[in-house]
Amino acid sequence: RPRTEPRFYGGPYPFVQTGDVVASNGRIRSYIQTLNDVGLSISRLFPKGTILITIAANIGETALAEFDVAFPDSLVGIIPRGKVGARYLEYFLRTQKEALIKVATESAQKNINLQILRPWPVALPPMDEQVVIADMLDSIGALETTEAERLESQRQTKSSLMQALLTGEIRVKVAEE
Repeated sequence: RPRTEPRFYGGPYPFVQTGDVVASNGRIRSYIQTLNDVGLSISRLFPKGTILITIAANIGETALAEFDVAFPDSLVGIIPRGKVGARYLEYFLRTQKEALIKVATESAQKNINLQILRPWPVALPPMDEQVVIADMLDSIGALETTEAERLESQRQTKSSLMQALLTGEIRVKVAEE
């Protein structure tokens, strides 16, 4: 559990934390922290394609790792095998967040554990249908991202234009009656 010990950090191994999962929009594509060999010796490197799920504080947030990754014990790694695809399972687990929060135990903060996650039922259509579902959700997510970026660009344009108009940087001709 290399949380605050400086001698574990600064190496080549990506170390993803809960906040990275929460901010990831379902795909771990970047990281801030890394572990060195000493840090990795008390951790574990999970393979690309592992699903990360938060089990403390922000319960039920999920993301699919796009590279090999280590993480603290506030996350659980799920390596899909057999009859379930990683993208499909990550999307499915997103839909379970509220139900996971309801069954979470609370001491200092809410949390869940492997005893709750291991028997969790998963809707499991055939693999080809899982692929179609995941592809559709990927497409919708990409469209959502594009639209959010466009909206933000328009907000920035509006803000800049308002600033220029209200400060007199741009003058407006007023028609006389």
